[in-house]
Amino acid sequence: MTPKEQAEQLLHDYRMLFMDEGEDYGQEILVTMLSIKCSLIAVDKILSLFISESEDTRYWLEVKNELEKI
Repeated sequence: MTPKEQAEQLLHDYRMLFMDEGEDYGQEILVTMLSIKCSLIAVDKILSLFISESEDTRYWLEVKNELEKI
């Protein structure tokens, strides 16, 4: 999975936790903002598990970068 696809998947997973069918547009914006913040927290937690820079670290840093672009 590419970093962009991973970022989108994390965002989707959190959005599904927050969102109910039929919410209005204003609620959609709030749900998206909360989902991005939760995804960034998850990625930071994953990054904290790595002791040294590795290919895995670079991957998760790219995922974080993709989330910040959303």
